[in-house]
Amino acid sequence: MEITKVIPEAFYDVLGRLVPGIAAIWIWSIAAGTTFAAFVTNVYAGSTTLSQSVVVLVATLLLAAYLVGHIISPITSF
Repeated sequence: MEITKVIPEAFYDVLGRLVPGIAAIWIWSIAAGTTFAAFVTNVYAGSTTLSQSVVVLVATLLLAAYLVGHIISPITSF
């Protein structure tokens, strides 16, 4: 069964990539002196439609958190 191999990998991606990525973005926004919501919405500052869309902002947050999680995962192995 291929599904038994996919589910643990997806669960690991959530716990091992998204959670640390969101935490890193949250800490980075605090260090930058801004709020977490403003930090995410500044990506689409030029477009009011995109900056007000919850779906776009959540997708952007998840994608950014996933990428940041990949970047910081080798650091955590030390």
